[in-house]
Amino acid sequence: MAYERDTLAVLEEDLAAGDFHPGSTPHAQGRDFVLGRCPFVEVTATDPATVCQLHLGLAEGVAAELGQGAVIDLVAKDPRWAGCRLGVRIAEDSRPASA
Repeated sequence: MAYERDTLAVLEEDLAAGDFHPGSTPHAQGRDFVLGRCPFVEVTATDPATVCQLHLGLAEGVAAELGQGAVIDLVAKDPRWAGCRLGVRIAEDSRPASA
C-alpha cells in the first residue's frame, strides 16, 4: 500500500519547522523523535500538561490524517532542558515490505 506522504517524514518536517530541533532514532515499528528544544519553554514551565497535550494532539492529528495507523506517545521532560520523546509506531500492515 503506497502513501503520498509518509507519517514519519511529515512529523519530522513539522517538528523541525516548529523549531523543536528533533533528532530521530528508527526502530522496527517506526521512529522515536527526541526534541532538542522546547520553543514554548516559558509557557510550558507554567502549564506543561496543557502545552504537552496540545502538541501530542497535533502529532496524533497529523498521523490520523495520513492514515497509516500510527500510534503516538509522548514522554515529556522539563522544558528548560528539552529531551521530550515523541514515539511513533506504524501499524504493521502499513509498513513497507522488506526487500
